[in-house]
Amino acid sequence: MAKARALSIYLLKDHVGTPESALKVMRGIHTQWVKSGKKRLGLLAHRITPTAPPRWVDFFVPGVNPHAFQASSVSAAFILPAANRQFALTFGHGRHLLLPDVHEEGFGLRVTLNSVTAEAIRTIDRKTLDASGRHLREQATRNIPLARLPM
Repeated sequence: MAKARALSIYLLKDHVGTPESALKVMRGIHTQWVKSGKKRLGLLAHRITPTAPPRWVDFFVPGVNPHAFQASSVSAAFILPAANRQFALTFGHGRHLLLPDVHEEGFGLRVTLNSVTAEAIRTIDRKTLDASGRHLREQATRNIPLARLPM
């Protein structure tokens, strides 16, 4: 059985010219073209953070060895053309490699709402951006029409 992976896919705005122009200028970003034979499939950008203990470990020193908590991470964004548009697939913290205003807001929500029937939605996650910053999850025990779920 094939392993399922969650993907974060961003639709880049029309004004983005080259794949490189969607990326932040940051120290440590490396890019390479991914090819199939001689054909370029897309641009893979990645950044590896150096190994270091997290900042919070200082709360526990001298009770713990901070070097026991060392970690690094790899962020990546794969920018590829499809259907006369450009898309970015991000991995790890790869969304932080993209410039803030290069992707269409709400693209994933529109794709999801156009891909499933309203009767198939069982869970809605809502986030508020007010001072209290609440995250609410509402879940039905069975599939119910979208109109009956409180928004």
